[in-house]
Amino acid sequence: LTDRDVFSLGLFHTETRWFTAKPLSATAANVERAVRFLETHTDSGGTELGVALEQALGLPRVAGGCSRHLLVVTDAEVTDAGRLLRLADDESRQESARRVSVLCIDAAPNSFLAQQLAERGGGVARFLTSNPQEDDVTSALDEILRDWSAPVHTGLGLEIDSAGVEAAGRRVVPGEQPDRSVVDLGDLPAGRPVWVAGRVPRPLGERLVF
Repeated sequence: LTDRDVFSLGLFHTETRWFTAKPLSATAANVERAVRFLETHTDSGGTELGVALEQALGLPRVAGGCSRHLLVVTDAEVTDAGRLLRLADDESRQESARRVSVLCIDAAPNSFLAQQLAERGGGVARFLTSNPQEDDVTSALDEILRDWSAPVHTGLGLEIDSAGVEAAGRRVVPGEQPDRSVVDLGDLPAGRPVWVAGRVPRPLGERLVF
């Protein structure tokens, strides 16, 4: 985070506890306060992610053409998967939508939920393990956080002159013109390519326009 960013922080278990009621500028002082908040509140219990996600999406939105992200850190051991996916679907239709991304720790059996939540929320899903035999968590986390570094462009879409387009792990919405589709590419990070894989129903040899 830089002082050009704004952020908030919520801790969820049986109940959800928020650092602030609205996002703050990410000054050094505010980030230090947030770290102290995180280190002070170490209580645990259930994983009421649905309540936390609903509250997070209800936080005030910053005006302007900025990149908006909601990052969920969880082991994905949740009981309200249906509610989570509905919240992500509803958020994706907002004009100033936050992209919902998931950072899962030791959650291989629940990877489907994490992937679905990220896909419907227009974000990404990444996975870490606390196994000491695997990669160091801090190093792996540094690599993952590059996905949320300051973007070159925000809200990119790849438009294709065809209906019925499917893309792996990405939302596809109708284009402004009939028989066109737009694949949501999200934000373009500096110095990194963004890949998309998909398929289009098209007669063999017929030209595609992107």
